[in-house]
Amino acid sequence: RLINAIKEETPKTKIVIQMCYPITYGAEQEELLKVRDEGVGQYTNEKINEINSKLQSLAREMKVFYLASNGVIKLNDQEASPLDPAYADTDGMRLTIEANKRIEEYIREHEVPY
Repeated sequence: RLINAIKEETPKTKIVIQMCYPITYGAEQEELLKVRDEGVGQYTNEKINEINSKLQSLAREMKVFYLASNGVIKLNDQEASPLDPAYADTDGMRLTIEANKRIEEYIREHEVPY
């Protein structure tokens, strides 16, 4: 509904859906040890990849741009690859300033094609 409302109210607006970033392997292992409410589950890279797949499908369906900048901060090019610890804050989930700089570079190099 939000995307449709934006398109209706401001049709010239460039809409970009940003993917979710992975977490480090260590953070994922810690997360798997946590007990969560049923239906919430643990925060894992597998779950993040599922969410990103849905976001990408939504972008395609809504005819908006999907920005997949996670490759610049992962350990390797594999889809299931975790966040490179060099780009992770101490919790393994939040990004460092350097990670954000890499993502900014990626965004500047991949202009929205409208």
